[in-house]
This record gives sequence, C-alpha cells and structure tokens, in this order.
Amino acid sequence: MAYLKTFSAVALCVTLILSGQALAHVTVEESSIEDGASLSEAPSGFSFSFGGDVRLVGLTISGVGLDDEDLAFSPDGGFAADYEADLPDLEPGSYVIEWRAMAKDGHVMLGRISFELEG
Repeated sequence: MAYLKTFSAVALCVTLILSGQALAHVTVEESSIEDGASLSEAPSGFSFSFGGDVRLVGLTISGVGLDDEDLAFSPDGGFAADYEADLPDLEPGSYVIEWRAMAKDGHVMLGRISFELEG
C-alpha cells in the first residue's frame, strides 16, 4: 500500500511539472527584425508573433541615444499572439529590443532581439 501511495505521488508531481513546462514555454516564432540582423535602412516599426497567446507586459529599446526606452505596442491589453510597435528614429549603431510577456498560466518570459543599423 505504501508503494502505491509513493508511486501515485511521484506520478502526480511529474505530471504537474511537465504540464507547467508545456504551458509556460511559448516562444517568439516570427519577428520583423531577426536577432543579429544587420540592417541598411532604419525600420519604422517592429512586429513579432508568439507560438500562442501571451500578455505582453513590457517592450523596450536600447541603443544609440536610447536607454531602455519604453515602446507603446498594440494590442495593449489582454492576451494575443501578434504584437507590433512603432520605433523611434534610429541612428546607425547597435540596438536591443527587449520584451517581457506573461503566459496564461502566469509564467513570465523574457526575450531580446539585437540588431545593427549600418551607417
């Protein structure tokens, strides 16, 4: 009987852990600016898509003359898979766009996309 209780407890723990990982790991599947890109023209906007619905809770850009500048994005409430934002005027140099999103299970995910604007 003790064996059955132990086995049941272990099986429950494994199931909960694996189901949480499956829900929590939504990734960016598509982006208008690829990580590590070298661009010849300054982009006016940025769009990206997740593999499932998330709530985007933060989007910033850092680089030449910018220090973690918040970017307004849409949609700006609720859960969605696709997001877009206008970018400020960018000068030649290196930039990093960082995002923070929350999955429906409450798991917070962070990501970044680095790119270079040629001059």
